[in-house]
Amino acid sequence: MVTIWTTFASIRGQGEIRQLIETGRLVEAKELVQQKLAEDPSSSAWLYWKAAIAFASGDLADAERTLQQVVGSQAASGPHLLLLGEIHDRKQQWKEAAGAYRRALAFPHGSDLLIRLARSEYRAGNPPAVIEALQPLAESPETTGEAHFLLALSHGRQGDLEQSVAHLSKAVEKQPDVATYRFQLALALGESGDLERAVQELRRTLVLEPNLALAHFYLGQILHNMNLRDDALAALQRADRLQPGIPNLAYSLGLLYKLQGDYDQAIMKLESEIASGSDHPAAHFHLAEILFRRNQTRRSGELIKRAIALQPGTADFHLLATEIALSAGRLEEAEEQVDAAVDSDPNSGRAHYLRGRVFQAMGRDQEAESAFELSRKLMDGRREGAPAP
Repeated sequence: MVTIWTTFASIRGQGEIRQLIETGRLVEAKELVQQKLAEDPSSSAWLYWKAAIAFASGDLADAERTLQQVVGSQAASGPHLLLLGEIHDRKQQWKEAAGAYRRALAFPHGSDLLIRLARSEYRAGNPPAVIEALQPLAESPETTGEAHFLLALSHGRQGDLEQSVAHLSKAVEKQPDVATYRFQLALALGESGDLERAVQELRRTLVLEPNLALAHFYLGQILHNMNLRDDALAALQRADRLQPGIPNLAYSLGLLYKLQGDYDQAIMKLESEIASGSDHPAAHFHLAEILFRRNQTRRSGELIKRAIALQPGTADFHLLATEIALSAGRLEEAEEQVDAAVDSDPNSGRAHYLRGRVFQAMGRDQEAESAFELSRKLMDGRREGAPAP
């Protein structure tokens, strides 16, 4: 805001009013402006300052009304439009703000106006307009980190991950101590598959902002993908201490606890994920599997049915449902579930093995032997699954 006032004061020679506003002497500033407007009610310069005082006082409606008297006429200038854009930004009217800034481009301006325009266009959900606005700055050595950051986010929204990483790298190069830039770069690197560099950037982010829970969370996720489970668990536990409600955090912890063999903790976290109402099918599946191994067949059956309802056609879900039904003697249900598993993954040796067990339990020995034989062939070829009897 100081930039806008300073610009107008330098053009109009009205530094006194600017100083009154900047030092918080708004009553004096308002009295002075009223005196000037009494002498010349249509003065675009003093109408600007009236709007500026209203804006500084938080009366956005009066500020906008005053500016509209000028903006609709030939007397409007760049500072009028800049201030109008600021008002719309404060009111979160992003499209209107972008429109005002775009009109201000007709007047002499610097890179600051382009960044204001790009910021509003991004908030309005218009990535192409952001890229268009900032294109003149993209290759300039004076371009700020924020300009590269906005370009990166806009390219990312359009699916251009390579450009997103390139601009985020430049943003970090320009302003290496801005944690937000490093954090977003880490996410983009993780999405592009450069996990080691993503981990480096997340660790640097956490040097700058040690309590950024999302950085701990994504660090844990990426370390898990790198099979560094102990480090992943430690990172996720830190995220949980800082901000327990991060979406999927309870699930991620539950899965890691399960893989580490800490089933009590796994149950607690997976139950928490389900209780949050997230309807995470994998959370239902993993909790069902743990409870089934603990002979809690009824609860595990309810959970796996919910998982299948949320994500039908997942072979592992149907296979667990087959085991649960088979253990309870519900053979027709077991056959239905194993058929769904085979349909989902015809080359799964485990699916055909379970189908053999179901047929065997139903007394259909010839069909069981055929299923076991096919299972052996598939597992010999793919080196997976449990051995057939």
